[in-house]
Amino acid sequence: GYAYSSLLANSVGWQWAFFLEAAVMVPVVLFVFSVAPHYPADTGAHRASKGAPDEANGGEEDKAAGEAQGGEEEEQGPALSAEMAAILGCSLFLCVSFAYAAQAATLTGLSTFGSPLLMGLGFFDDEAAASTVFGAAISVTGMLATPLGGFVLDRALRTASDGDDGGERDAGLEREERDAMLLEGDNLAGAVEHPAAAAVAPAPPSAEEVQRQLRHISSLGALLTLVALAVLVATYWAQDAALFLVLTALGCGLLFATYPLFNLAVLLAVPYRFRSLGITLNSILLHSLG
Repeated sequence: GYAYSSLLANSVGWQWAFFLEAAVMVPVVLFVFSVAPHYPADTGAHRASKGAPDEANGGEEDKAAGEAQGGEEEEQGPALSAEMAAILGCSLFLCVSFAYAAQAATLTGLSTFGSPLLMGLGFFDDEAAASTVFGAAISVTGMLATPLGGFVLDRALRTASDGDDGGERDAGLEREERDAMLLEGDNLAGAVEHPAAAAVAPAPPSAEEVQRQLRHISSLGALLTLVALAVLVATYWAQDAALFLVLTALGCGLLFATYPLFNLAVLLAVPYRFRSLGITLNSILLHSLG
């Protein structure tokens, strides 16, 4: 992206970077609108939940199950406005989203003015070269640091979970057994008594587990951010381009590593059944404010 924009800006004009990008995106947008009516797919589990026959899994069984549920009105979920109000009324969700937007604004500003900064410090004389080198450093760092941050988070949560007391481990095993039985289609109290139980999602985490994960996310995120701040401040004393780029890439990498933490924090901050909409609203706030 940095090399693409810098080359066009120095040749035909910076506005053509947006014109060409829009031209490439139009077919994709048209394709998305053309396939949207076909989703969600009419799967066997979906038909079974509606009481309709499923030829692949035995139409008679699905029909009988549908008739057994006959007369019961389908439970309607909350309206979109009610879901949005529930999510936006969560102070933890707002705090995480605002923090995510603030960090995105920092990285966006650094990415936008990185090449002029290199030129102003006298490290480069050519704008295209400065944009290409700086963009390559940031891009490679982001591709490596983001999944690495997710790996570190996963290991930290697993290690913390292994150190919990026996009661919490037993509760986790109980949830895993219940999920396994649901996937096998067994009949459980409060579970879906239907062969379509294979489509049942795992049980939501307990409130104690959510709080434990949030504590570890906050601690790890604060540590990564403070170290990143120290590294980026150290660029002030960098006297050559190589050292400046290494410190900048390292500091940005530590910030990129917090992205998985923010995403998981957003999921944990909203009610379990509203997680999809929570991620959507967080993305809107992220791009609007950050």
